[in-house]
Amino acid sequence: CILLRQDSLRRLQSGAPGEEPPPTGRGGGADYGAPNVCFCRSAVPKSEAEYLVNLRKRVELKDPDALCSIALKYGYGRFGLSVDQRKCIELLRESASLGFPAAHYQLGAF
Repeated sequence: CILLRQDSLRRLQSGAPGEEPPPTGRGGGADYGAPNVCFCRSAVPKSEAEYLVNLRKRVELKDPDALCSIALKYGYGRFGLSVDQRKCIELLRESASLGFPAAHYQLGAF
């Protein structure tokens, strides 16, 4: 997901810097000053298995957020994965080497 601040999104929609478009009335928090808007091209997973399949695809592409996320799943044995501390640390180190701050934190906390 790509996160944009609401004001950035409005500037992109209006085409003019500083000029805000009128509210769209579409709901979802867009009209009420929601801090972030997420643009995803895939549907929300309906099961843990589907979530893991999507997460593993992102891990194969070396997405640092996904690496950190699956590392913690291994570390705590969540989503049907067996607890594997060695794999957890390895994935956290890889995510941290790609510059993901949460992975640095989790390495220190784990």
